[in-house]
Amino acid sequence: MKITIDNTMEIGGHKIEIDLDPKLSRDNNGGLNELYQNKIHINPDRPSDMLDLALIHEVAHSINVVYCQNNLSEDEIRGMAEGMLQFIRSYLGIEFCWENIPISK
Repeated sequence: MKITIDNTMEIGGHKIEIDLDPKLSRDNNGGLNELYQNKIHINPDRPSDMLDLALIHEVAHSINVVYCQNNLSEDEIRGMAEGMLQFIRSYLGIEFCWENIPISK
């Protein structure tokens, strides 16, 4: 089942904008979370599973700041994102559709 991702989401009352940012390819980044600007940027030059993982990873960073007082380490965020991706894809059978996410200029 495909789920279309909206270009905005809300975490803890914070409206977060999502975009695809080709500039992240230069630094070999999968994603970037500008926590205090309420923006998540995802590198579009990755395979679909890595796009999905990058989004979940960056959302986990937002959850960490809003709900966990930023107490989770990068390794914990990484592990949680990998586990969530496996659950979403393997158990729930969900794939993300990126057609509504704008490309950053």
